[in-house]
Amino acid sequence: MKALERIKYYCFNKLCNSSIYNFDRCTILEVPLSKALEEAIYCNECYEELVSKPILDLRLQLNNLIAEEHSLKSIIIDDDPAYHKIFKELFKNSDIFREITHYRDGVNALLYLEKNKNDSNFIPDLIFVDVNMPKMDAWEFLDEFENLYPTLSKKVQVYVISSSILPAYKKKLKSYKYVKGLINKPFDKNSLEKFLTEFKN
Repeated sequence: MKALERIKYYCFNKLCNSSIYNFDRCTILEVPLSKALEEAIYCNECYEELVSKPILDLRLQLNNLIAEEHSLKSIIIDDDPAYHKIFKELFKNSDIFREITHYRDGVNALLYLEKNKNDSNFIPDLIFVDVNMPKMDAWEFLDEFENLYPTLSKKVQVYVISSSILPAYKKKLKSYKYVKGLINKPFDKNSLEKFLTEFKN
């Protein structure tokens, strides 16, 4: 920063008419860098200490890092492109999902996992896999994943998706220790809220 540079300051007092919460009368105070380095800057109206633009930027970066640390990577495996769009829209509005990778079949998903098994940055936290798919159904995927799972650099939770929740499915899924649940189609906002409640608990 140059000595002649001016630093922008903002008031965050919700009760102050000059704060950023009052869009019509918000006051942005610009202060010479030399003064900013020497003393605290206060609001002319409420006398609360102001927050500088560099501090705001730093807080934003820290918040993004914290959010990223507590968000999840997911893989969606479904041969129906419509469901990829549905998941994308639903997850986009949820702050818990950071990154979503889409596959139309389990074969390519397994190839990706095998290729990146030693790097936890590329391994998802969650996998959602549809039961009925022509190239490789969920059961075939789970059988292959059974062998791959111990080699992964990170624990992964799998959820199976089906338009029919059959007792036979529930019984069969118990044999896969990493499968955490069975999700009923159609997957909508209510389904997502239910899933997030159960997942967090």
